[in-house]
Parts: sequence; structure tokens; C-alpha cells
Amino acid sequence: MTMDALDESAAAAFVDALGPLTLDFELDAVAVDVDNTFAEPSASEATESASNSQEGSGSSAPSVGKNASRERLKAELAYLREKVESLEHDLNELQQREATSGTQAARPKAAVAKVWKRIATRQLERRQEAEAENDRLKAVLDAQICVAKSLEQMLRKRSSEAILDLYEGARGSKKRCRAEDDFNAVYAHLLEDIECAYSIVDQVFETNGLANVYDETIRGYTVKTRSTKVHEQAYIEFVDVAILPFAFERAMRAVWQSTADEYARDHRIILNSRRGADHFGVRYQIQKRGRASSQDRLDVTIIMRQYIESDRMVIVWRATNASSNSSHLYADETGWNVLKRVPTTGSDDTDEAVVMQSCVHLVPRWSDSDRSRQVDQIQTGDFTKLVVDFFEDDVSSITEAAENLLLDERVVSTN
Repeated sequence: MTMDALDESAAAAFVDALGPLTLDFELDAVAVDVDNTFAEPSASEATESASNSQEGSGSSAPSVGKNASRERLKAELAYLREKVESLEHDLNELQQREATSGTQAARPKAAVAKVWKRIATRQLERRQEAEAENDRLKAVLDAQICVAKSLEQMLRKRSSEAILDLYEGARGSKKRCRAEDDFNAVYAHLLEDIECAYSIVDQVFETNGLANVYDETIRGYTVKTRSTKVHEQAYIEFVDVAILPFAFERAMRAVWQSTADEYARDHRIILNSRRGADHFGVRYQIQKRGRASSQDRLDVTIIMRQYIESDRMVIVWRATNASSNSSHLYADETGWNVLKRVPTTGSDDTDEAVVMQSCVHLVPRWSDSDRSRQVDQIQTGDFTKLVVDFFEDDVSSITEAAENLLLDERVVSTN
């Protein structure tokens, strides 16, 4: 017993001298099969373990603790595996959900962005068109005011002898037609005047320089004078040039139809009308749109006739424009519209186009009953502007209607 005690003391002293046990290799480098290591013991191992435990009851407590630790480690590893699988599953779901929601959110945002871009572009185009139209209307208004003032100033500078010619029936001249005259009589009388006006169409266009003009920028008013037997006469001349990129025969029909239809539209109060194959006549009242004052209303009688030649169509008209605000003041109107082919350099039909050249002469008149009015009392500015304003609307409407009609015909023929 003494010898065994000494051996145990020596062994303990030797272990204490060694100190804590250190490893000179890394645990990661050792591949351990955890499942096999901590697996349940086999039947033989279990029998051997049981026999060992029976041989020495003193070693049973450490064996039980060692198995519990093994079971705890196995349980922790199983839990960690399940947790990893659960987290990976959740991660995949979140990634898929984010990708789906991101795509779905991006699509509406992209669609909305395109819509706003289209709206902004359209609004910008409309604004630019409105600004351009406002500039055009301002220029037209300025021109109308300028020509009205120029005519009035010119008339004021004329002598009484010159003003006398403005009155109908003066110097033994033939009495002119007014709005209150019988429509049939006016119709016959103005048809005769149209024949005379048609005979001088080439002379008129040579004088104002429109004969060989194919420039759409030509449009405006000019106050001019012309010589009569005794003195010069003041009048307003309006010129306009429009290009229609269509065949001559189609354009000819469209322009004549649009012109006749324009004077039968609903915004005119038709009092009398007559229509033939190549001519028509209308007596109507027209109010300036958006205004209710009688000062903005005209009583108009207009007769038009169409002349078809081998290489052109000529429309000639005569009209009287009376102010509803004055029983004595009116405007005597003579107009010419020439439609002909635009010269082309090639034989391609797609290059075919026609030019529509217009010229109008407006002469202010006063009735015989108003001959007591002095020169400085004659006021033509507002009335002249009103007549010119209505005429501007008519020209624009006829040109637009002809273009629309020709476009519709082309679409139908293409289909």
C-alpha cells in the first residue's frame, strides 16, 4: 500500500509539472464524422458497455455524463441544421418576393413615366401652336387696324370732289345695289358685273403681281387708289396665295364645293339664296362669334360664278357688305380666285399641286340720302376692320374645308 501511494504521488507530481495540455494541430484539419461519432452504439458495444459497468460500479457515473453530453451535442446540431434550412428557405422566399414586387413596381412606374412624358409633349406642342396662332392673329389684327386707319386717313385728305364719287348715284353713275334691295334684282345686276370683272382678271393679276406667284407667304392688305374719269378712287386690296398638293381636277371640285358650302353654314342667318350649276347667290346676316352687339353684325349679299378654262378655274364674285349699325355705310366688294397647276420639274404625279391665288377689292360707299355728311364726319375705320375680319374668316374656312375634303377623298381612294 505504501508503494502504491508513492506511485500515485509521483504520477500526480509529474502531471502537475506538465501543465495544461496544448494541441500542436488545428481542429478544422481533422475531419470528424459527427453523425458516426455520436451515433447510437451497436448491440455489441452496448453489451460490452454494460459488462464494463457491471465490473466496476465506480465508473458508472462518468459514463452516464458522457452519453448526456453526446446527446446534447446531437440535439444542438440537429437544431442548427433545421434552423439553417429554415433560414435558407425564408431567404429564398424573401428574394423571390422582392424580385417579383420590384418588377411589378417598376412596370407601373415606367408606364406612368411614359404617360407623363406623352402628356408633357402634347401640352408643349399645343402651347407652341397656341403661341404661334396668337402671334398670327395679332399680326392680322394689327394689319386690319392699320389698313382701316389708312383708308380713313386717305379719305379725310381727299377733296369733296373725290368724296363725292363714294356716293352711289353721284355724277349720274348707275345706282349700286344695297342689302335692302330686291334679291332677284340684285342677283341679276351682280351677275352682269361678274361678267365684266371676269374679263379683266388677267389685267388685275398682272397689275398686282400675282400672275406668276406660287409663294404661300404672300398674304396681306394694301390701301390703294385707282384713276376714274375725274379723279382717283381709294380702295382696299387683299391678296392671298395658297398651295394645295393635289391633282388639279380634284382640287377644282373641292374648292368650288367648299366655297358654296361655306355660305350655307349654320352660323349665317340665310335670308335668300339661289344656286345653279356654275353660280350661286346668298343674302345673309352674320354675327361676330362671341359677341352680341349689333355693331358686330353684317348684312351681306354675295353672288359667285365659276369659269372653267383648259388650264385653270376662275371664280369671280360681287358682294355688298352693309353695317347693321349704319343705314348709309356699306362696302362694295369684287373678288377673283384663280386655281391652276403649279409648274413641276418632273413627271411624277406625286409632285402635282395647284395654287389658289385670290384678290379682293373693297370700296367704301355711302347712300344718296347721306350726302349731307361732311368729309371730316366720315368714319370708316371700325366698319372696314369688321368687313376685313369677316373676310379673313371666310378665306381661312374655305381653304381648310377644301383641304379636309381632298384628304378624305385620298384616304377613301387609298383604302
